[in-house]
Amino acid sequence: MYALKNSKAFSTFTLILLLLCSVIFGAFIAYLWVMGNFYLEPENTVYLVITDANFPVDHADYFNLTIVNPSHSPSGANITKIYITVEGDDKIYSVENIQPELPIWIERGTSKTIKCLRNWGEFAGKLVTIHLSALNASGAVRTVETKFVGLELEVDFNASDSCKQFEMTVGNNPQSAINLTLTKIYVNGQVPENITMLPEDENVTLPLNVSIGNSVSFRCFYDWENLVNPGVLVETLEGYYAEKTANATAKALLSITDVTFNETKPDEMSITIANSELSTTFADITDIILTYDNGTTYLINGSLTNPQDQLPFRLIINETVTFNCVWNWRNYRDRNVTITVQTRQGFTPVSISVKTPQSVVSKITDLNFNLTSTEYFLVNVTNMHVPFKTSTLRE
Repeated sequence: MYALKNSKAFSTFTLILLLLCSVIFGAFIAYLWVMGNFYLEPENTVYLVITDANFPVDHADYFNLTIVNPSHSPSGANITKIYITVEGDDKIYSVENIQPELPIWIERGTSKTIKCLRNWGEFAGKLVTIHLSALNASGAVRTVETKFVGLELEVDFNASDSCKQFEMTVGNNPQSAINLTLTKIYVNGQVPENITMLPEDENVTLPLNVSIGNSVSFRCFYDWENLVNPGVLVETLEGYYAEKTANATAKALLSITDVTFNETKPDEMSITIANSELSTTFADITDIILTYDNGTTYLINGSLTNPQDQLPFRLIINETVTFNCVWNWRNYRDRNVTITVQTRQGFTPVSISVKTPQSVVSKITDLNFNLTSTEYFLVNVTNMHVPFKTSTLRE
């Protein structure tokens, strides 16, 4: 019985001793693991460490780094370069704007926090690796996962509707970490003249909140005629931005190819308009405007065409159309008039200046050479309906 008790006591003591040895051995292995890099460093090498990298989700226009120069380093070091890489991307993104400016001196046994003024919004939700280079020191690397924020943008440039405006939708992804505040809209680097909110076309001013999972649609008034694939950029107060390039061109090359005054009806004229084969869209002709030499204007709309209701008229690419227009020019002879054609889409109006017929218009209506009487020939001269004066035929 006494031997059994001694055996149990010995077994317990042995177990405790083994556990104690395991703890000591484990601590020793951990020490070697942690200090291994230090002891493997070449002699007189400064070993910098990035101890913290903070990408604030509500400020995508900068991030902060905390860098330590350990006390076991032989000296201080100069940080000369900082750049980042992103998972799934082979590019290297340099960080140029840093506070304080590079190079940054960091003493042995001290830490320093620096602010990197580099927008990282396009990398939101991805693994970002910060790389640090220093003079006479080992480089430092740290990888962090940024929070996801998805600013979304869709644009609609429709030349067949208008070249003076376009529609766009700005959205905040349902998985975004924060609400966003839309502050700026640019088209090819320029601010639209005006913005309204759809579907009611209500006037709106920025900034405007775009909450998580929601979107806002706008009509932007901007002249994009003759632009090829215009680009739209939106920015938020939080530093996020989105870009979109439209696959669109608004070009309608119209021309007035002929103007004819009706010789028998001085209250009519015909105007021929062409849409070039080089145009990218059809054009809806809505109005024809006559401007007298004294500045007075005369509007020819659908009710003043013959037949009526020819306007508006859709003129497709590489085709022409002739309008018979009602205009009493009987008392406006031998004077300049400017003809201007306007479209529903807002394309640059096309104009031409012509002169109305003179007060006397005579026309040779018949010419007869008699082969049996070669001493003379017959000429028939007609005073057309256009004039209101009697014409005098001179030899």
